[in-house]
Amino acid sequence: MIIRFCRGLGRELVFTALIVATLGLFPGKSPGQEVNRRLEGIITCQQENGHHMYYVEKTCPLGGETYRALQLGTHSTYGVHLDLEPVSYMRFPAPLPVCPSNGFVAYKEAFEATELERISEALATEDYRGSLGKHTSYYLFGRLMELTGNRDVSLWWIYLNATWEADLCARSDLYGQYAALVLKHGRRRLSALSPQDEEFWTLNLVLPNLQRRVGDFDQAREWLDRLSSSHGENMHSDYRQAFSRLETAVADEIPAKLPIHDRSSN
Repeated sequence: MIIRFCRGLGRELVFTALIVATLGLFPGKSPGQEVNRRLEGIITCQQENGHHMYYVEKTCPLGGETYRALQLGTHSTYGVHLDLEPVSYMRFPAPLPVCPSNGFVAYKEAFEATELERISEALATEDYRGSLGKHTSYYLFGRLMELTGNRDVSLWWIYLNATWEADLCARSDLYGQYAALVLKHGRRRLSALSPQDEEFWTLNLVLPNLQRRVGDFDQAREWLDRLSSSHGENMHSDYRQAFSRLETAVADEIPAKLPIHDRSSN
């Protein structure tokens, strides 16, 4: 059930990792030159990996700029971690393409004129430009969605993907920032859900797991205790193994990334 939920929730994000729609609307030469220099340092630790991850040439729809971006290819997964990242011979997520001229992050293939107007305004803000070269592609994606007021995306899920990127790069500083954003937007989303919603259980797994990952074991323990006392009897059977794994990791104060199913015990 958890894997099915991840696939459903992440369908749009997986799609956006395969396509690009970018713009080039910064006026003047100086801002554009500054952004180009800073975009060379966008934080990603994904690398070419044969037919699993490879470079393709992209063209910005405005301005005609061409550039290379990593694209997710064929791959297999055989489980999921407590933070929902798939278990595989490769790491996730695939980085989202970013247009070098302005920092636009792809999230769908085509845009309405009104959308482009809102995006161009967001790209020009000091807030967004100040993030370029300092953060991962999914953080930039989430920030762009917040600045444009897009309510059709799940911000906790986007920022969760950003934690996977920070994890891969061993950037504990960024991981902490992104985890805080997942907790913020996840709590907000959770307040609108009930135990009958699958996302309710997914968030109640993901959020205390993030507390565990950043070393807040007491908070994670309190979260799980409250959940057990309030909704333990209603827990879906498909989630029991995941919560058992998390409870053990919290009790043992293990902060490491862990798969739900411990393959080493087989």
